[in-house]
Formats: sequence, structure tokens, C-alpha cells
Amino acid sequence: MDHIDPRFRELLRRQQGVVAWQQARRWLSEKEVRHRVDSGRWQRAHRGVYLAHDGPISEPQRWWVASLATGEGRPALLAGITALSLRGFRRPNAHGDGTIHVLVADGRVDRDVPPR
Repeated sequence: MDHIDPRFRELLRRQQGVVAWQQARRWLSEKEVRHRVDSGRWQRAHRGVYLAHDGPISEPQRWWVASLATGEGRPALLAGITALSLRGFRRPNAHGDGTIHVLVADGRVDRDVPPR
């Protein structure tokens, strides 16, 4: 296994293995990030957001993908029923349609919405 800075390892642990391009580039070269994706070690979850593994995506990882994608590389706040779910609130059919609620700046339009 290649050497990963402990601070980067901690970021990946805290963000459930989800990382934005801008975050990854603090510790890895562009070539290293692209190699991880091209080799299949990482997968692209959304424009500029990656899963640092090659397995299936969990619900908490989906929340991180939405947060990083709409926050333009920095975590955006989860909102509404999504935020309540994160805190353990459960309601039947609360996420039945796969919607993830995120707070974004007024006027910001996401032109590349993550798939459900």
C-alpha cells in the first residue's frame, strides 16, 4: 500500500471515504488522483467528487457526495429530513425517493445534479 499522509487518511475516514478533487489535490498530484480513478482503485461519484474505494456506495457516502458536490469542494450542510436522518430520526418513507437535502447559497444553480 502506498504512503498516504495521516492527515489525508483522517479526512478520508471522517468523510466516509468520499473526497472532493480540491481536497485530494492538497496531498496528491493530479496524476496520482487520475491514476487512482483510471486504475479502478477510486471511482468518480460526481463531477469533482470521488469514492476512495471500488465498492458500493453507502447512504452516508451518498450524503457526503451530495454535500461535497453542491459545496463546490467544501462540505455543504445537509438540511431537512436528510439532516434529521443523520441525527437518527426515522420516519417511514422519509427517503423513499432518494432525495438528499442540502443547503446552498441563494442563487446557486447546480447544473450537474448527482444521480439518485
